[in-house]
Amino acid sequence: MNSLSTPALDIMTWLIGAVTLHGVYLSFLLLLRSGNQGLMRWLAVTILLISLVPLNYLLFLTGIIWQAPHLLGVFIPAFYLIGVSFYFLAVQMVRPEFRLKPIHALHLLPFVFFLLRFVPLYYQSADYKLQVIDAIFNAADRPPILDFLLGNLPLFHITAYAMVVWILLAKNSRDTRLQWLQNFTKGFVFLLVSDVLIQLLFWTMDWNGALMEMLLAACVAGAIHALGYFIIKPVDLFKPAPVLVSISKYRTSPLSSVEIENRKKTLLELLEKEKPYLRAELKISDLAGMMGIPSHHLSQVLNEGMHINFYDLINDYRITEIKKRLKDPKYGHFSILAIALDCGFSNKTSFNRTFKKLTGMTPTEYMNSYEQAIKVSS
Repeated sequence: MNSLSTPALDIMTWLIGAVTLHGVYLSFLLLLRSGNQGLMRWLAVTILLISLVPLNYLLFLTGIIWQAPHLLGVFIPAFYLIGVSFYFLAVQMVRPEFRLKPIHALHLLPFVFFLLRFVPLYYQSADYKLQVIDAIFNAADRPPILDFLLGNLPLFHITAYAMVVWILLAKNSRDTRLQWLQNFTKGFVFLLVSDVLIQLLFWTMDWNGALMEMLLAACVAGAIHALGYFIIKPVDLFKPAPVLVSISKYRTSPLSSVEIENRKKTLLELLEKEKPYLRAELKISDLAGMMGIPSHHLSQVLNEGMHINFYDLINDYRITEIKKRLKDPKYGHFSILAIALDCGFSNKTSFNRTFKKLTGMTPTEYMNSYEQAIKVSS
């Protein structure tokens, strides 16, 4: 590390600093997003954890580690949570209803093991840690092979989990929603394996690989950050939701923005509690009557307050209800069509068309994907 030129150090410091700050920012951004909260949480945790890798390098590049020697090794055990978090992120994508169980705590064993290994170091004095830091800065360019392998164990651990994710997604390849994630995972595995092979090449040739090692770490972190934007893009991070009806239509409406928001809350509570969307003949006038407001006021609430039209809203609730029932053993003796008709669809054609539009799959493909996911997790 000490053989790096000053310009290279400056450039690398700025790059890794930017990657680290961006990761922290993106993590908090994801936690504030609406949508699949489980998915957003796993993605936020994954990005935050992997941002610790460049942060660890940053401590040495900036020399902060000399002023705060007690930070030595603090982040390293957390590296063994990166692959785990990425795996559960993929599981959440495959099965949105996924919830953690006690058995999943087994994934934490490597983290706990290395945390316990580092505990004696954490209790050492600042003088002792400064000696260790000095040894790191002045280490030989080519460490023993065992030290090389041990030093890269977190990288091997992440790579193994990324490959497991690749296999998981391959088993659900018919789910078109996951195709982009599968392609990303292939690229991510390629990047991780390239990191391993390049570091091995540098070790074999007895070259100083500090600069390359940090650059690859920044690339791996950047890849996960890019994944964050791929996932939150479908919820319109980069552009406002389209207004389906011209605002000028409601120019003379007496409804204020506060009243629209209040009626929106009333509507959502009604849909959750009463489930009027289960009625096949439901009209906007029926729903407005249940709320005690005129139909044109409900239309304004939908278009200005929710950016959706009546039929898309109702069909979205119907499909969500159908997906719940398809996974509920209580409805196991019902056919898919029978469930669809019971949830408000009037015929098979409209149901199949709407289901494919909202899920990217036919009902049969969705059930096959769900059953395969159950087999994988069992």
